[in-house]
Amino acid sequence: TTVEKVDVQMIRKAELGFRTDDVGNVLRNLDESLMLTTDNSIVEAQMVIQYRVSDPKAFVFSAKDPENVLRGATEVALRSIMGRTSLDNALTSRAIVEQDTYSFLIALLQTYNVGIDITEIKLQVVDPPEEVKDAFQDVTRALEEETTLVNTAKQYAAKEIPAAKGQVQVKIREAAAFHQKQI
Repeated sequence: TTVEKVDVQMIRKAELGFRTDDVGNVLRNLDESLMLTTDNSIVEAQMVIQYRVSDPKAFVFSAKDPENVLRGATEVALRSIMGRTSLDNALTSRAIVEQDTYSFLIALLQTYNVGIDITEIKLQVVDPPEEVKDAFQDVTRALEEETTLVNTAKQYAAKEIPAAKGQVQVKIREAAAFHQKQI
C-alpha cells in the first residue's frame, strides 16, 4: 500500500497559452493561445491560473492528470468567453473576460470533480497575433485620427454655428428695419 500526500495549503500555478521553463524563459504555445472572437478576429490570449487542492481524494483518484484537466477546462472556458466577446471588448475589458472565464471554469471543474479550487485567474496577454499586430496598430492609429478629426470638426461647428446664427438674426433685423423704413 502506498500513500500519496497532497499539500492542500499550497497555492499552485498553471499556465495557458505559454509555458515558463526552469530558467524563466517564456515559450508561447499558439495552439492554446490563438482564439476567435465573436466578430471573427483572431486574438492571442495567455492566462495564469492559481489554484489549490480542495479534495485530495478526488485530486488523486478522479483523473489521471488533474492539472492537465484544469488546463483543458481553462482553455474551454476562455475560448467560450472569447467566442462571445468582440475584439475591442477583449482588448479593453480584461476584468470582464476574467470574471466570465472564472465563472465558466468553476462550473466546469464542479462537473469534472477533480478536487481543485481556483483561487485566481489572470489574463497575461490579450493581443492580436504577432503576424497582424502591425496592421492592427495601423487600424488603431486610423481610428484615433478619425476621432481627432471628428472632434476638430465638432469644435469648428460649435464655434461657427452660433456666429452664423447671430449674423442671420442681424440680417433679419436689418431687413425688418428696411421694411419698416420703406412703409
